[in-house]
Amino acid sequence: MNRIKMEGHLSKFTNVVKGWQYRWFVLDHSSRVLEYYLPDDKKGKCRGREEMEGAMVIPSEEDRHTFSIQFSTGEVYRVRAAEAKERQAWVDQLRTSSTRQERGSGGASNWRARSFRLPSSRS
Repeated sequence: MNRIKMEGHLSKFTNVVKGWQYRWFVLDHSSRVLEYYLPDDKKGKCRGREEMEGAMVIPSEEDRHTFSIQFSTGEVYRVRAAEAKERQAWVDQLRTSSTRQERGSGGASNWRARSFRLPSSRS
């Protein structure tokens, strides 16, 4: 089975003390799961994992880089992209994954995506 993924760097707000932390995010459309890792350990221990079904993705009105993901579990990720264009790509893909119906369920049988990686803005 071909796994369709989007992956790249985003900053995640962890808490008031630590603030924004750089993380590597992986959105798997086939399993409808979002995971994140430490940037130097992309294939190592998963630091967070949430199912996208029913999640709400909300762009911030404060700036063009930040957005929130409110999962059906009650968990909320506040994340920030390096550029507005990158934020929009993540928002679009996360929303698609949160609302997509499986083939044969009467909804998005013609849904298509491709695997891609956003370029890193870090040097």
